[in-house]
Amino acid sequence: MSARWLSEALLKETLGPADSLALLQALGGLSFYVPKTCGPARILGRDLHKLLSFSGLKKLVELAGGETVQLPNHRRAPASLEVRRLLRLGLSSRQIADAMRLSLRYVESLRKAERSDQQHSLF
Repeated sequence: MSARWLSEALLKETLGPADSLALLQALGGLSFYVPKTCGPARILGRDLHKLLSFSGLKKLVELAGGETVQLPNHRRAPASLEVRRLLRLGLSSRQIADAMRLSLRYVESLRKAERSDQQHSLF
């Protein structure tokens, strides 16, 4: 079963800027199960009720309670040049994601962009 993708824009719109930033900084790039209730919950070693305001937690539960979600990696921007270099060296997306602590989804999107850039340069 795949995880539901929650974009940064959707999180900001739903949770607000402060809660979305806190969530992305703590759990960005990871997949996790969102509980169905707003009670105390630990997600990947973090107390969700301490991470988000009660309002933010309630909105997250309304948005995706009972689902496994995947968040964008908030630390990824500086890494894109290194990822592209490693892709050109022939490393697999999984190897790069593991080594650089990035989401596989992000590395795959850079791989796709890299292929597109190479195809355009041929014409």
